[in-house]
Parts: sequence; structure tokens; C-alpha cells
Amino acid sequence: MSFQLMIYSLAAFTVLYIVCALLFGSDRRLSGIPSVGGPSLPVFSYIGVIRSLANAPSIIHEGYTKHKGRSFKFAEAGHWRVLLTSPEAVEELARAPEDVLSFPAAANDSIQVEYTLGPNIARDAYHIPLIRNQLVRNAPRMMDDIRDEVVCAFRDEMQPRDGWISVQLKDVSAHIVCRVINRVFVGLPLCTDPDYLAVNTGFMMNVVLGGALIKLFPSFLKPFVAKFCTNIPASIDRVVRHLEPIITERLRVSAEGRLGGQKEGNGPNDMLQWLIESAPDGPERTVPALALRVLVVNFAALHTTSTMLTHTLYYLAAHPEHAAFLRDEVERVVQDEGWSKAALGNMRLVDSFLKEVGRVTGLGAISVNRKALQDFTFLDGTFVPKGTFVAAAARPIHWDEEHYANPEAFDPWRFANMSNRNFKTAASEQLVKTNDHYLLFGHGRHACPGRFFAATLLKLILAHVVTTYDVKFADSMDAHAVPPPTWVSVSMIPNRKAKVLFCERRSKH
Repeated sequence: MSFQLMIYSLAAFTVLYIVCALLFGSDRRLSGIPSVGGPSLPVFSYIGVIRSLANAPSIIHEGYTKHKGRSFKFAEAGHWRVLLTSPEAVEELARAPEDVLSFPAAANDSIQVEYTLGPNIARDAYHIPLIRNQLVRNAPRMMDDIRDEVVCAFRDEMQPRDGWISVQLKDVSAHIVCRVINRVFVGLPLCTDPDYLAVNTGFMMNVVLGGALIKLFPSFLKPFVAKFCTNIPASIDRVVRHLEPIITERLRVSAEGRLGGQKEGNGPNDMLQWLIESAPDGPERTVPALALRVLVVNFAALHTTSTMLTHTLYYLAAHPEHAAFLRDEVERVVQDEGWSKAALGNMRLVDSFLKEVGRVTGLGAISVNRKALQDFTFLDGTFVPKGTFVAAAARPIHWDEEHYANPEAFDPWRFANMSNRNFKTAASEQLVKTNDHYLLFGHGRHACPGRFFAATLLKLILAHVVTTYDVKFADSMDAHAVPPPTWVSVSMIPNRKAKVLFCERRSKH
């Protein structure tokens, strides 16, 4: 059978499967929730599935406009997704018990974890507490290393020269963020190795795109499709080649320490060491398993942080008039406190700029994703049966004038108190803080555990950029125009082709 014929056959089987699922499934239990994007009748509802692949943001905006204060649903491949619009329902969703409305179950479906990251990751995500706890606690100690890697990464990427240079930002952002996070994850010199960085950035795209494709197929075809659109074994093999001598030596030291009754962790203090210390005995304490965990924590940190950085630098280039305010603040704070974690906490305008970028872009059209593991009824009467996917309509909530004045405008100081001479920002308005109408990092008990580390990196990078470079788009670009993103269903991908001009400043600290 030719490859083309195989693809056509898979597509035909998939359509038949989805038609049957829509015709004979339990969707009738959602009949009380209005549908948008297409008809809700069996079979015909697949029109909405096709529309949502390319037009999910407009469908969600339509649903929010028509049904604000209530819930609505739209069709995705194989199931309906129910979206909540009211602050009360969003708060209830975020606080619901894990055995009722599950974040891991929804996350596993979103990127098809079993096929993209592997079944062991789906069964035991022991790396998540390390991101939430050790990484956050150790960030102040690691500030000098992080700052050093930011400076070196930009110097290497920008290759200092006179005049303006043109940079394809999406790829550069991913490469810089990958270097910086791996300074913390595995340290020097590996964090600068081109092949090591390439396999991690490639794995990130493999997971995002592979998960989106696998999700379109029915369960019985997913293992077959995954063989063609993911390359986990090859990625692990490449990372193993880099990490094997390091992991082998650390496992040896760890084993000797255990035999001697000593606690682990007396040597290196980085993500790789924390993984070794936390890995359960058995297959997880092997080189391939630990190498996969390194890939996974890279994916968790790299995808969201590099996406946010790309958006941020696009908005800085589109609004260069704001750079002077940011620069003045950074130089004043650094002069008083140096490049420290406390100094970043006092960069109120930097924080506000980033938070506003997060409001107008987000990481997608929805947030606070959950899957119902039991039937559940919200206080407003919305009933979702077991197996239903539920989320908050994040993008229209971020653009709602009831939550934000003049929401269509990019206001970089929106979250800073401009009446105060020192631009003091209330703790509740800082970038890392979530609420029922700011959902960049989710909300509730499963808000992004790495958001504190991501915020540190983003603030440090933005502070470095404004004090080191002038940034703008080419003169041919429309004033204040940000390159349009690409949407794949509910996921936003920053423009991959746009170029930004950088010029090293003559006078900087």
C-alpha cells in the first residue's frame, strides 16, 4: 500500500469513527448547553469540528458574546468541549476536586502524553513537584548563573556589530530560552552544546505538532499514527549520548551514598540531580529514563516561556516608545540592588509589560482545562457528564471590558499603579498571580507550577534587552502592528517568519 493511500484510508476510518461517535455517543446529555460553530445534530456536528480546527478563536468569541454569564459548547475531534464564561464558574472549575474535574486527564489529552512523552510520564509525573518546589526555591541562588547565560546567549545570537541586524525571532527565542533553562537543568558546558540544544527544541515542536495531529484520530489508530509523527526514541538516544557519562557518574555516587547511609544531594544542585534524587527505584533510575525526564522538563519550561518571550519582543518592537520607561526603571533598580531576585521583584514596569502581553496574547484561546471523571453540576446549573472536557473561555475573558478598561488597547502599564512615583504594583497584580479573569497560567491548584521560574527568566531577559539593544520592526511595517499568529485549533503559535531589528546600544550598563 502506498503511503498516500494509507493516509486516505486512515482519514476515511477516522471520519467513520467520529460520525459513529457523534451519532451513538452520550452527547445528548449535553443538549441543554447551547452549541456554537456548527449544528449540534449528530453527524452534522462534524461541520463544527472542521471549523474549529482553523477558526476556534472566532467560534469561542461568538459563543462568549451570545452566552456570556453562562456556558456553551463547541465540537472538537471526537468530543464536545464546554466553555465557562462567568467568574464564579471559572473559580468553581479551578477549585473542583481532582477526582471530579481532572487537570492531568485533560493535559494528557491535550498533548496526547502517552504517545508524545511516553506512558511512564503519563503514569508518574514525579518531575512536577521538582518544578514547583526545588526550582522556585533555588532561583535566587542561581541568579548569577541565569544572568550570565542570558548575556552570553544574546551575545552569541546577535553577534555584536555596528548598525541594525535582522533576527527571525521565533527560532532565536527558543534557542536563547533553551540555553538559559539548561544552565539550571544540566549546567555548563552542556547547556551551550548545539546538538543538545537542537534535540530539545526539536522535541518541543515534535510534541506540540505531533500531539495536535494524534488527537485528530480515534483511539485505536493513535498508536499507529504516533509512529509516523513522533520520534521519541531518536530524541532519547541523542540526549543519552550527551547525558550518559554525567548520569552514570551521579548514579554511582548516589548508590555509594545510599550504601554509606548518606543523604543524596551533597554534590551538584541542578534539575538533573533533583530528578536522580526523586526518581523511584527501578526502571526510572536508568540513563534512558532520566534522559527522557530531562527532555520532558525542557518541554514544560521551553514551550510556554519561549512563546511568551516571542510575543513580548514582538510587542516591544511594535511599541519602541515604551522601551525608555522600561530602561530607566531597570537601570535605577540595578544601580540600587544589582542583578538579584529582589531587584527583579522591584521592576514593576517590566512586570506590568509582560503581564499585559500575556493578557492580549495568552498561550491559547482557552485555559483551566479539566476532564470530568464524574458527572458534575456547577452552581449555575450547568451539567457536564463524565468524560466531558471543560475549560474557561480565556481569550474573550481577557478582552472583556467588564474586567479591563479599553481591552482592545495594548496598555503596558495597565497592571502598575501609575499614580505612585515608584510604580508600586499590588501583589495581586503581579505577573505570577492568577485569578478568575487573568488565566495566562491557568488558575487554582493546578496553575502552572513553573510560572515563578518563567517569570524570573522573562523579566531578566526583557531587562537585559531594553538596556542592551534598541528593538524595532522594519520601517515597512505598519505602526504598532504585531505579526499575526497562527492558530491550530485553540493553540496560538507566534508568527514564525517575522523578523525583528536589533541594534546594540552605545550607552548601557
